[in-house]
Amino acid sequence: MSVKSVLKREGIENAKKIDTLTINKIAKRIATKLSATFPKHNLTENNLFIELSRLPMYTADMPNDLSGAKFMVMNNSIYFKRGVDFDKIEEFATHECLHYLQQQTDGRGNVLSLGLYNFSDGGNKGMAINEAAVQLMAAKANNSALDRVKYYEISLETISPNYYPLECTLLNEVAYFTGEYALEHSTLYGDKVFHDSVETKFGKKSYKIIRDAFDILMHKEDELNNLTNELQEVNVKTKAEKISKQIDNSKAGITDLFLKIQNYIIQNGFEKSFKEVRNLEELQAFKDKLYGFKDLLGCTENYSFYNDYYIKTMAEFERKKEYIEQYGEIVDGNIDKPRLDIAVVDEKPSLIKRIMIKLGILSKPQTEYTHEEK
Repeated sequence: MSVKSVLKREGIENAKKIDTLTINKIAKRIATKLSATFPKHNLTENNLFIELSRLPMYTADMPNDLSGAKFMVMNNSIYFKRGVDFDKIEEFATHECLHYLQQQTDGRGNVLSLGLYNFSDGGNKGMAINEAAVQLMAAKANNSALDRVKYYEISLETISPNYYPLECTLLNEVAYFTGEYALEHSTLYGDKVFHDSVETKFGKKSYKIIRDAFDILMHKEDELNNLTNELQEVNVKTKAEKISKQIDNSKAGITDLFLKIQNYIIQNGFEKSFKEVRNLEELQAFKDKLYGFKDLLGCTENYSFYNDYYIKTMAEFERKKEYIEQYGEIVDGNIDKPRLDIAVVDEKPSLIKRIMIKLGILSKPQTEYTHEEK
């Protein structure tokens, strides 16, 4: 399919190339932001500027359901919605420039992946989690402030209230366990650092489960958007009522799926890390982390999973604390397994201990020893 055909299919028409001076200004501003925000990922301002200044950019007529810009893989170009204010484009321009930077290609220039979105997996697997990762990085680079919003009866606080707020909230929860470095590195370079971190923190096959759930969530949001657009064009009352009911069901489905993903993250993340606690210091760190998770939650009016889980886990916390205080550091991770008390098998005290007993410094043990000291 030709570039023109693909653009038309995406609703991008009447493209006009942006002049070099404007492209350089955009490239400079974004290169400065990305290099300053992500210095640990080998993003230098000069190299970024050179790459981004060579990136073809256009203005075009674009659908209202798209953001102010879109990166097209097939011709390595960014299209900005016609009429956009180029002095205020960082929010969406940074996102699209990150898409350009995260491309991984083979020796013939064919794109293999965009960060966490690996084309070889087939279909759109990984698209949603990659979009959320890119958006989190773009919002971070732009120093976006936290904003409390409500979508589909879900109240949440996010640095991305306008773009992928549900996915960004959930991915931020995942990164609470893996750390931001792993997420950002794999988003930029398409490696398995984040994948392996998720498997380590949540368990085997957890990455695929989370990735696929994100894709389903985004698909449900796309379906809702289509229904909303369809409703606006309907004139027949009976059909409008039918679509309105579908919209209500779609919103309820999105809410339900969001909470299921969040509950999976909570349960699997904290259960695995709790099992790995060995001493009182790690136990206190676990408690602080569990309590701190409340600030990341997306909640509905009747949502109680986190609170219930917290109460249940604190009971286990006290049990583990008592065990560590009595027996010391946990070696095998299992506090239910009987622990051998070394004092019970210490039938023959050391020479120093025997001398101390004879001198009266220590009490003589109850067990009498039959051997004679020489």
